[in-house]
Parts: sequence; structure tokens; C-alpha cells
Amino acid sequence: MEKLSVAANYLLDHLSVSLPLPRHLSTSHTVPRRRRRHADERGRQTMAARSGPPAAAVDPEAVLSHSFPEVSFAYDERDVALYALGVGACGADAVDEKELHLVYHRDGQPHIKALPTFASLFPFKNSNGLGIVDVPGLNFDASLLLHGQHYIEIYKPIPSRANVVNKTKIAGLHDKDPMVAQVAGFTRPILHGLSSLGFAIRAVIKSFCNGDPTAVKSTFGRFLLHVYPGETLVTEMWLQGQRVLYQTKVKERNRAVLSGYVLLKHIPSSLFDRKRWGCM
Repeated sequence: MEKLSVAANYLLDHLSVSLPLPRHLSTSHTVPRRRRRHADERGRQTMAARSGPPAAAVDPEAVLSHSFPEVSFAYDERDVALYALGVGACGADAVDEKELHLVYHRDGQPHIKALPTFASLFPFKNSNGLGIVDVPGLNFDASLLLHGQHYIEIYKPIPSRANVVNKTKIAGLHDKDPMVAQVAGFTRPILHGLSSLGFAIRAVIKSFCNGDPTAVKSTFGRFLLHVYPGETLVTEMWLQGQRVLYQTKVKERNRAVLSGYVLLKHIPSSLFDRKRWGCM
């Protein structure tokens, strides 16, 4: 079993800038539905009524000097496969040729392949359940916590089983305006941003990498808007050099919820047909 050392940096920030991307390629997925109690418009009205100055107090020196305990844990192929299933792998086709290797040992394949966004789960493995809300000097209502953006760089393919050593720190602390408080107050459960990110990156890998997650060098996603379980995610993609720019929208509301890019190690030979992508 391989041993990994993972460094996870928290950057406490909020960004909400969209990337307007041309629609060259798109794919859609429906997020598993939970009970839907209120209409979107009612949710927004309730959110606005409840929003107000956040009850927060921050000691920057205490926050930035805080050290999280080093944590070790292990995962195996079951965890890797369950994550892939959770972000929609083989959801539309149980024997999808481009995704079966993410959940099954296909044709003598020795190991199940891990999606790059599987690494986004590692920072959550902290001792005694401690997290960002437990940092000394950082006092705030956890319901107002917003995940602004997420970057992952892959130095080598993530193994399907490993012992992991987690080293986590807060890399920066940035003050933002009171509009951040308006994000809270939803009338029904919302989908975690990392789930939306997993759906989007998997769609890019399937469409541009022939389903091979090892072709990815790094990923970046900026969270723009919430997603409700049961809504349909449509991911639009645009090839620019070795980057695949993407934008994920909610079909039912026609709103962008996520944008970013996936940097490829190389351009797959199947993409050299420039006419297909409108490059000529």
C-alpha cells in the first residue's frame, strides 16, 4: 500500500466572478433528488429576509498562527469506487466504456483508477472531527461558511489504495463585504460544492481524456451559485491549448453555478481533429 503526504491549504476568501465560456461541448447530469419543499423564488425571498450583519469576530494573528494536528488515515478501492459512483460515474450507462475502470477491474485491469477530485476529500480527515470552525480566534456562524474556489494539482496519479498523512494549514485570511452573509438562509438542503465540482471534472475527463483521469495535471473550480438536489447540471467545455475551460449550469434555472479549468498533461490524439472543435 502506497504512502501519500498531502498538504491542504485553507484560503479564507469569497470570490464570485464568472467565466463566460463559448459552448463547444456540453454534457448534463441530474443530481439525485431530495424532498423539494419550496419554490426557488420563495427561497430567495426568505434568504433576503433573514440576511443581516454576520455575528463574527476574528483574531487574524491567532487564526494564521494556528497549526492543525498531523493526521494519518487509509483508504482503499472501495472508497475510490464509491466516490466515482457518487459523482455520477456509470450513472447513465452501467457499463460505460470510458468510466467502467473507475468502479471495476475491467479486462484484467490491476487497479481501479481514482478521479483527481477524490483528493478533495483528504482535508476532511482531521483528528477528533476538528475543522475550520474549531480554529482559535475564528468565531462565526458556520451556516454562513462559503467555499469560494478549489484548486488541485496532481504530481502523480492518485493510487487506488494508500496510507495518507494530512498536513493542513490556513494559508491566508481576506476580509470581504457583508454581501457574503446573504448566502445563508436557504429553505431546503443544497448540494455541497465539492459534489458539483466532482460532476464537472468527471464530465471533462470523459469528454476530453477518453475517461482517463491520469491525463489530468491540475484542476480549478470557482463556485458561483448553490445547487439544489434534483436539479440537472449541464457542463459546457471549451478546449484552449492544453486547458479545458468549463462552465456548469443548472438547467432548470439557466444559471451558472461553477466555472474553471482542467489542465491536461498532453492533448489526446483524438482531439487533433481541429475541424471538429471549430479551430480551423
